Amino acid sequence: MLYEGAQGNTSRQLERVVGFNGSKQWTRDRYSQKIKSLKSHDANDYELDMGTKLFMDQHVQPNTQFLETIIRWYNSSFEIVDFRNPDSAVISINNWAKQITHGHIQQLLTEADTKENTALVLLNAVYFKGYWTYPFDKLLTKEGVFYLNSESTVNVSMMITLNSFKIANLPSLNSRLICLPYQGNKFVMYIILPDNIDGLNDLVNQINPVILGDTIKTMQSYMIKVVLPKFNFEYTSILGPILQKLGITDMFGVKADLKNIGIGPMGNNLIVSNVLQKAGLEVNEQGSIAHAATEVELDHRIGISVEDIFEVNRPFLFLIEDITMDTIVFVGKVTNPLSRGPTTVPIPLNNQ
Repeated sequence: MLYEGAQGNTSRQLERVVGFNGSKQWTRDRYSQKIKSLKSHDANDYELDMGTKLFMDQHVQPNTQFLETIIRWYNSSFEIVDFRNPDSAVISINNWAKQITHGHIQQLLTEADTKENTALVLLNAVYFKGYWTYPFDKLLTKEGVFYLNSESTVNVSMMITLNSFKIANLPSLNSRLICLPYQGNKFVMYIILPDNIDGLNDLVNQINPVILGDTIKTMQSYMIKVVLPKFNFEYTSILGPILQKLGITDMFGVKADLKNIGIGPMGNNLIVSNVLQKAGLEVNEQGSIAHAATEVELDHRIGISVEDIFEVNRPFLFLIEDITMDTIVFVGKVTNPLSRGPTTVPIPLNNQ
C-alpha cells in the first residue's frame, strides 16, 4: 500500500528492499492473488483473520485514486480520524482490530502509541489458528522439561503424536527441520530445532532462504514421534525501526515522497509515523478429526516401529507457510512456551 503512494527515492527504496520490480500493476496483481489465496478456505480447515487499514488524520487531503486502488487491489480500507483527540482515534482503531479478528485481538493501540501530529498510520492485524492433519492426542499430553538455556528449565505441557512426517537435517546450521501439515493441504508449520540448547541465536543469524529452500526440497517422510510444547500468544511488532535498518528510511522523515497518498495539513508532505503489526498464534492438540477416532488411531500405532524422535525441548524457530503460494505467513522464535509473547525477529527468509 505504501508503495502505491510512494514516488521518487521513497519508491525506489521500497523496490530495492521489498523486491518490487518497478511496476505498480505487477505488484497489484501479485498481492491481490496472494490475499485471495490466503482468504479462500474451508472454515473447517483453519481460521485465518486478516486485515489492513490506513488511518488518516482528518486534516490530510487524501488522493481519491490512491484510496480506490488500495480498496480494489489490497483488500484494504481507510478511515479518517482525529489524532489530536487520541481517545477517539484509539477507540476507532481498536474496534476495527476487534472486528477484523473476530474478537481475538482486543487492543491494537494505546494512546501512548499516537502523537498529536500523527497524520498517517498503517495497521495490519492477523490471527491464525490451524487444525493439524495429524492431531495430537490430549490424553497423551503431559508435563515435560523445556530448557530455556543450558542453566535454566521450566515445566511445560508437552504434546505427543506419532505419524509419518517429513524431516531433514541442516548440518550447516547445526539444526533439524520438521514439517507439520495443517488440514486443507494449504498451510504447514516448519519447526527448526537447534542441536544445542543455546544454539537459537546462531541459527537466527545464519539462516537464509537458499539454505531453507534447498533443505525443504530434500525432506523425506519417516515414522516420527513428535514431542512439542503447547504455546498460545499474541505479540505486537513495531516495524518502523526494522524497515529503516533494512534501508527504507525516506518515508519516515523529511525526505518522504508520499504525494500519491495525499497532502498533509498546510500543504506539507506526509510522513509515516509508524508501522505496527499485531498477530496471534495458538498451537495445541486440536484437529478436526473426532477425538475418539484420534485415540483409536494412535492406540493402534503405538506398536509401530518409531524411526526417529523429534523432541522440541529447547528454544526453536517456527514458520507457517502457505505452500500453494510459497508465502510465509508467520516467522518467530519461541524461547519460553509459558510466555504469552515469544520474540519475533526480522529473519531474512524471503522478500514476500
